[in-house]
Amino acid sequence: MFDQDEDRNRENEGVRWDRGQVLSQMFAEPVWAVRNLVSLLDSECSVPFISRYRREKINEIEPDKLRRMSLANEELKGVVKKATAVLVKLEKEEKLTPEIQAALESAQSMDEIEEIFAPLKSASKKSFAERARQNGLEALVGEIERNVEVVDFAAFVKKEEKDVDSEKKVKKSVVHLLAEKFKLDGEIVSHLKALCHELPVLLKCSRAAPKASTADSKKEPSRGDKEHGRGQDSDREAMKFERFFDSTDHVRNLHPHQIMAINRGEALKYLTVKVELSEAIYERYATFVRRKAIRRDATPACREIVETAIKDAYDRLLEPKMARMIRTELKLRGESAAIDSFSRNLKSLLLLPPVGGKVILGIDPGFKHGCKMAVVGRNGDVLDTLVCYLHSGSAEGKRFVRFVDDSECDLIAIGNGTACRETETVVASMLQRRLFRRSDTLAFCIVNESGSSIYSVSELAVRELPEMDANVRSAVSIARRLQNPLAELVKIEPRHLGVGMYQHDLPEKKLDVNSVGKRDFIQQVSQYRKEHRLEQLADALETEVAVVRSLFEFLQQRTDFDYRSAFQMPLFRRDIRRAEDLRVGDLLTGQVENVTDFGAFVDCGVSITGLIHTSKMRLAGRQVDLEIGDRVVVKVERVDVGRQRLAVSLSQRCQPVP
Repeated sequence: MFDQDEDRNRENEGVRWDRGQVLSQMFAEPVWAVRNLVSLLDSECSVPFISRYRREKINEIEPDKLRRMSLANEELKGVVKKATAVLVKLEKEEKLTPEIQAALESAQSMDEIEEIFAPLKSASKKSFAERARQNGLEALVGEIERNVEVVDFAAFVKKEEKDVDSEKKVKKSVVHLLAEKFKLDGEIVSHLKALCHELPVLLKCSRAAPKASTADSKKEPSRGDKEHGRGQDSDREAMKFERFFDSTDHVRNLHPHQIMAINRGEALKYLTVKVELSEAIYERYATFVRRKAIRRDATPACREIVETAIKDAYDRLLEPKMARMIRTELKLRGESAAIDSFSRNLKSLLLLPPVGGKVILGIDPGFKHGCKMAVVGRNGDVLDTLVCYLHSGSAEGKRFVRFVDDSECDLIAIGNGTACRETETVVASMLQRRLFRRSDTLAFCIVNESGSSIYSVSELAVRELPEMDANVRSAVSIARRLQNPLAELVKIEPRHLGVGMYQHDLPEKKLDVNSVGKRDFIQQVSQYRKEHRLEQLADALETEVAVVRSLFEFLQQRTDFDYRSAFQMPLFRRDIRRAEDLRVGDLLTGQVENVTDFGAFVDCGVSITGLIHTSKMRLAGRQVDLEIGDRVVVKVERVDVGRQRLAVSLSQRCQPVP
């Protein structure tokens, strides 16, 4: 354990909290472990290094969680820096009051700082409280807090000032000042936050009213409208959020994927969303503030003003603040789960086993611009290419058959984008009719093509395939993804690989093979292990014996060793079934394409991707964790051809074939 008192005190010269404590609460980890983590991160130790070699210092926090904590730590460092800068600025401008200083020093997010700072900016419209302060009404607040017998509001009336030109307006301005004090009071805000986490809070969603004016209808659709499917497809896109057109949910009961869907629907202006705090929250908040702000012997005049301020502070300042806080917490919960899902799926995708020693035909399907095709040899070299309009007539079909026969390919890899199912149907039909010379042995499979178009126009693709048209490069990528997924997929940014619930940026991993795997290297490692005890090496590296043992085991593997060989091979097919022919209870063999927190998507060899809901992901009464590439047998539960939906349940998880 590290001594961080000095570092923590140095950091906290501007805020009333330390990052270790806050992160500990956010991620439910021991304070000592999180403070050690903060110290390591501040010392510029990387997440992989900490995860591998400092696990005992951080309570063996899982790598995925460690990455999230590292990002949160950077955000908190930004908050400290921002709060300090705002405090200095306000002090120079002589706008810093004890209440504002306390609020800024307690703020733990950029939103909180901005909320406090916004009314005080020179160019911004002054808040009600700021205007009241400029009119000298703080003296009246002091009288009320001292519980004077008679509060002389009339003495502060200024006919030339619109905000205080009557006794009624003076009272209202005093209420605004008191309301601001309650809003900036750390104890009140903390108590209200606790109430929001304890008592019912609802999230109400409804369908947003379409903005259809004559002027707007004549405008050219914006790029955003086109990208998000507004216009003629707007209603169809909006129906994706049908579940939330008239919904009321307790925020604690919302699943992460529902939160992400609500946020997306709101961003696309298909949904309006409102946070509703229960009446019990207000009642307990008001009771707390009364005890804090109203003396037992308070005069009726003072009591009335403070009671009004308690209500005004809640309605105008604190309830909206809590609503924003809850939306932020929901967003973080949804994004955290989405990042977890993305991380797990990315790992499974990169570890898909290679299909080596085969000549593979890759097809990037299409209608208008044709199917782009490329044949790659056993070592990944491009042997031939073709653009074939496979869906435009028999002549192109014959051309495709000749191309397949001439290439003598062993397998066909079809990208899963536009025209995938139609292309799959054509290939399956040709195989069933034995149109190819090698129809008895030829097979096809569906390959995730996400990011192939981005790769095709990248600098790397231009260097690798300089003379090739960009459209055909994507077909090369599809074929190579089947041949050696890891080698091809690392060429593309992870966020473009289309796995998980939503795409997020994650730290890139760099591979450095150097001389690892060569015979001399293996002999040197073996000799070194004989001469040194694992315990000594673990002490020298400040890590665990198990970590050192694992390193030795991997470093002594041959160059032809492939960790991925233990995983499921791709599922190759020779025919497909029509969704219209499926019946409830039918058994289908498929392969998992993607896993989310609500279920797993499975390619079942039909025109619709199947979904195993988490409630149906059980075998022998136990929940089963599926990964991309897992081969499964599923039972048809429901088919809706019109809506292109296929619900299935897990019947069997197939074991990898050695």
